[in-house]
Amino acid sequence: MVGGAVIILLVVIVNSVLNRPERNNGLGAADGGQYATVATSSTIQVGPKTSSILFRKIDSGERCLSRIVGTDVATPLFIQFESSAVASTSLAESLGYFVAASTTQSFDSAIFGCGTWAVRGAGSGATGTVQTTELR
Repeated sequence: MVGGAVIILLVVIVNSVLNRPERNNGLGAADGGQYATVATSSTIQVGPKTSSILFRKIDSGERCLSRIVGTDVATPLFIQFESSAVASTSLAESLGYFVAASTTQSFDSAIFGCGTWAVRGAGSGATGTVQTTELR
C-alpha cells in the first residue's frame, strides 16, 4: 500500500515537471531580475512630410524586449507600427502612437511588438532628431 502511494506520488511529480508550460520571451518584457542588453542604438533625423524607418522587424529567432525612443526639445513624434509604417502618407491613415517633444519613452515588446516601426514629425514644422535604443 505504501509502495503504491509512493509510485503515484512519483508519477504526479514527474508529470508536473514534464508538462509545465514553456516560457516564451520572444515578444515580452524582461522578467523581473533578468538582464537585457543594448542591441542597437542610433540617432535619426525626422521631418513632418516623410516617414523614416525607426526600427526594422526582428527575426522570429531573436529575442526582443523593448524599444526606447527619445525626442529633442522641439519635436513631437508620431510612431507608426508594422503594417502602416511604410504604406501610409498621412497621419490620418496610420495606426500609431504620439510621443511628446522632449521626452524619452520605453515601449514594451509584449504590447507594441517588434515589427518595423517608422517615425515622422507630428506637425507641419516638426523637424529634429530622435534617439533610439533596442533592448534584447
